Amino acid sequence: MKGITITDSDQRGILSVSLSDLLAVLQTTIKDSVWTCDYVESTGKASVELHRVCDRKSKLDSESLARLASGLDQVIDGTFSAFRAHQSRPWLIIRAVDSSAYEVETDDAQLLESFRTRFQRVFDIPQ
Repeated sequence: MKGITITDSDQRGILSVSLSDLLAVLQTTIKDSVWTCDYVESTGKASVELHRVCDRKSKLDSESLARLASGLDQVIDGTFSAFRAHQSRPWLIIRAVDSSAYEVETDDAQLLESFRTRFQRVFDIPQ
């Protein structure tokens, strides 16, 4: 998979990109995906529910993940992996990195380009 790192920040240097922002870019392409999450640390009213889902290794549909993401103030760390039906490998991985960046990995070059045009500070992850 190829990947990018997104580090858009506000004037104070605080990450200005949220999981909700990323899911909005992905809206049509993730419709039929099932998600898993690992090692998530977050804040906000949906944090308890998200942590419960992750701890139980439950799967989420994209709509449920988007609903939870909209109730988060911040995702500090965590990995969100999207799977298509009957596939054992994720086709997309979103990783929150220490409240300072998001990494997005996929083989879908068009999707990576969508992130490049939507966000300002986007860098390729070295392979």
